Amino acid sequence: MTCAVAIREYRYTDPSHWCAAAAARIAWLLDAAVAERNRASLMLSGGNTPAPVLRALKYAPVDWPKITVSLVDERLVPPDHADSNQRLVTDTLDPEGLGARFLPLYSPAASPQAAAEAATQRLATLPLPLDIVLLGIGDDGHTASLFAGAPEFETALSSDAPICVCVNPPAAPHTRLSLSLRALLAARHPLLLISGARKWSVYQESRRRDDPDKLPVSALLHRATHDIELYWHA
Repeated sequence: MTCAVAIREYRYTDPSHWCAAAAARIAWLLDAAVAERNRASLMLSGGNTPAPVLRALKYAPVDWPKITVSLVDERLVPPDHADSNQRLVTDTLDPEGLGARFLPLYSPAASPQAAAEAATQRLATLPLPLDIVLLGIGDDGHTASLFAGAPEFETALSSDAPICVCVNPPAAPHTRLSLSLRALLAARHPLLLISGARKWSVYQESRRRDDPDKLPVSALLHRATHDIELYWHA
């Protein structure tokens, strides 16, 4: 299946050039959104790959008080937990320290489903569609926390899914909250950050075939309604 929109690939051999280019592009997109609508939303991923980009973005001349920062996914752990994406974003970008509004996905709740519903309500306060979603790709082909084999996977990929869903990954730790595929597809500017030969191979395979049950990111690549930008370094 051929994607109807463009997937623009930016490949680097030097990680520092990759980091600077990705941070500059995010800053430019934020500035453009603020200039057009006087506000912008930036949805971030956790993990080791985006961390240097977020550290670089911290020093970009962005009008942070007009920007709301949130997450594309989160583990159901408190924000001081070592595995918390909120903690990683605070430690690298520190959006509230920059004057931005930070909208967490996690909040204490009676159940994972209740936590997802509360997160959906918070995200619904943002102007939709979202502006920038910063995504990665796992070695198993997941993106955000859309894991093949999770009991909630079909719901998370459905066309009428809520903004945020709970996901119980079959092999990864912690129940997760994740933006649904519908929310990711609606975002104006999806960006993928990946590194290394293994992730590049998974991405290439996902481009070749639309098989979300094996490679969930293929659903994003083949059903995209906005151009996707991919930044990769060796």
